[in-house]
Amino acid sequence: MFYLDYIAWWNQQDSGREVAYWKSALAGVDPLLEFPTDFLRPAEQQFEGEKLSFTLDSPDTEALRSVARQQDVTMFMTLLTAFYVLLYRYTGCCDLAIGSPVANRPRSEFEGIFGLFANTVVLRTDLSGNPTLATILARVRNRSLEAYEHQEAPFEEVLES
Repeated sequence: MFYLDYIAWWNQQDSGREVAYWKSALAGVDPLLEFPTDFLRPAEQQFEGEKLSFTLDSPDTEALRSVARQQDVTMFMTLLTAFYVLLYRYTGCCDLAIGSPVANRPRSEFEGIFGLFANTVVLRTDLSGNPTLATILARVRNRSLEAYEHQEAPFEEVLES
């Protein structure tokens, strides 16, 4: 299969159905997550953020892999769950939505085609009801797999709708 075959396939897709899914899946999500800060934001954005780099040691990494195996989730889902919990701790918001890039190669025939077909999907999770870690991991797994099934909707169209 060649790039032109991918383009022909893409043009035959009904993005309206996929966009309708996302419109329903993201209904009611708050587009802005407010973080408590100890300083006022400048009147004009400076884009001078900071970063903190760290490395997980082998025992911590293996512990995370063990949890992932036990709960039948990927390491990505495990780390995403930890990020959701961290966001919840900082904001108190239970309904969290995070954009994540996907390869957007939904058919095996496209795997050998050279090129960037990346898209963005929104991974939304509900942390209400004081769920256990296993419950949150299951929610993240289910919502992630569902999002991947609908990754063909162009992110720009999802935003517009």
